[in-house]
Amino acid sequence: MEKNRQSSLDEELLNLIANQLRFSPYNMVFSMSIVAYMIYRHIPEQPWIWGGWLLLVIASQVYRAKRLLKLPAQGHIPVEVRTRQAARINFACTFIQSLCFLAFPILTPFEAAVMSMMFLGLGVGSIVTAVGWPPYSLAHIGISLVPLFGLWAWSGVYGSAGTLGILIALIGLSYSASMWSISKRLYGMNQEFFLNREKLVAALDEAEAAGLAKTRFLAAASHDLRQPIHTLSLFSAALGLKNLDEATQHLAENIDEAVNALSSQLDALLDVSKLDAGIVPVIPGQVNLRKLLLRLAEEHQEMAEKAGISVVINCPGGTIARTDQSLLERIIRNIYTNAIVHTANCVLTADVKLVDGYWELHIADTGSGIPASEHKYIFEEFYQVDNPGRDRSKGIGLGLSIVARLAKLLELDMKFESAPDRGTHFTFFIPVAETSAISRKEPEEAQASLLGLKILVVDDEPAVREGMNVLLSALGCRVTATHDTLSALEFARNEAPDIALVDYRLAHGESGLDTINGLREIYPDLPAIIISGDTGPDRLREANEAAITLLSKPVAMDALREAIAGALPGKDKAQSHNCR
Repeated sequence: MEKNRQSSLDEELLNLIANQLRFSPYNMVFSMSIVAYMIYRHIPEQPWIWGGWLLLVIASQVYRAKRLLKLPAQGHIPVEVRTRQAARINFACTFIQSLCFLAFPILTPFEAAVMSMMFLGLGVGSIVTAVGWPPYSLAHIGISLVPLFGLWAWSGVYGSAGTLGILIALIGLSYSASMWSISKRLYGMNQEFFLNREKLVAALDEAEAAGLAKTRFLAAASHDLRQPIHTLSLFSAALGLKNLDEATQHLAENIDEAVNALSSQLDALLDVSKLDAGIVPVIPGQVNLRKLLLRLAEEHQEMAEKAGISVVINCPGGTIARTDQSLLERIIRNIYTNAIVHTANCVLTADVKLVDGYWELHIADTGSGIPASEHKYIFEEFYQVDNPGRDRSKGIGLGLSIVARLAKLLELDMKFESAPDRGTHFTFFIPVAETSAISRKEPEEAQASLLGLKILVVDDEPAVREGMNVLLSALGCRVTATHDTLSALEFARNEAPDIALVDYRLAHGESGLDTINGLREIYPDLPAIIISGDTGPDRLREANEAAITLLSKPVAMDALREAIAGALPGKDKAQSHNCR
């Protein structure tokens, strides 16, 4: 493990060295040209000395750039070998540059000072760009700086620099020692940073893996739960169509209410899966905020009155926003529901005002509020502040998680404030609609009669087939229920169905999409609906890409009837990807 980590660090180092070659050779050649000029001034009659040295510097820089730029991509060569090659090349180039020190005795003090400053700057730059890598640091300190300041000491003792030369030598050698110490710390910090980054990447991978595992678990659990609930809802709906005595009718209504409550909780799981799958489209349009808030207030009125909550709307006329109405509606509905089930005997208000080109929607309750220590958790899945006993009437803790996801999807700036005894406040900033924008029409409910419709049901669960048969027959349909693709195709060859209702996951690994494709080879325009308890993101995405309406189990009778009517020719097809 340690060896692999060091190899990765060395690979990154080679890339870093290669990146700085975009500018370092030019700086080096320019600086050494100035040094060559200073030498030329003293020996103009011997150009082969200063000229030959400068050509050698240029050739070495060209070779260095070509070799070091190739090293990161040569993965077939062990990284240890490549780093040694980089160190040797740098050593050789530094040695060639330092040959100019042989001319130090003939330079004036000013020229020697200029040369010293150049080598100091180039050395520091090289060490920093290589994050203090010891081979680079040793080469520049040991081959350039120490000999250079040694020459200053020589000039102070034997040359013309005198005491100044000795002082420069002492300062320079001290600086070289400090630079070596700094380079070691810099390299150590880089190693620590690399290690911490690896840990963060590993932690992120673990978190993503945990998230995927959670999503898969929810999808599997949701599928396994939806199958029997779907069957129960079919029989419950069929029972409700019978002429029952008062006592039996009351029992049937209680059963239906319990099934609807379970379906609502499973739908919340489905919404999270759809949002995580990235298949919820945003369809901007004009939204009348006043009408929307009044309708939702009326929808929650009965529930609010039972909890002793007054719902107040303060929204002027003409508040037309531009956003996705169905998604914004889901945000507000979730906040309303969350406030009603978690508070009592308070006031729930929704205020709208114009602020800098945005409608500021402020939804607040005067309930018990949420402690600051809980704020970072309330938008997590399944987290509830005041429900340790997991009271099912308070939901399962997905409402605010969906609110946060939808606000991000709609790119709405959301603010949240809450404190004990001061209630909870949500604020959203929604763009004002342009007057020229086209209004978004409300979807029409399908009212078409299903009487006499020939429906082909394909589902591997006997109880589901029986339930679909009982319910659809009660609605006046002619139903044929089969258990797999082969039997469905055999029936279709003998009689053309008006529509196919197909389970997504059939026995023996069959997919409902393949079944529909097979049926459409016989009847290309056959309307079809996928009905599935599999709510995993991948499954949802596949159905969405296939442009086939998907209903999630359990399916209420009205939703099933409307989806069938909408899928028939001449009707707008239901959208499988919108959050409900």
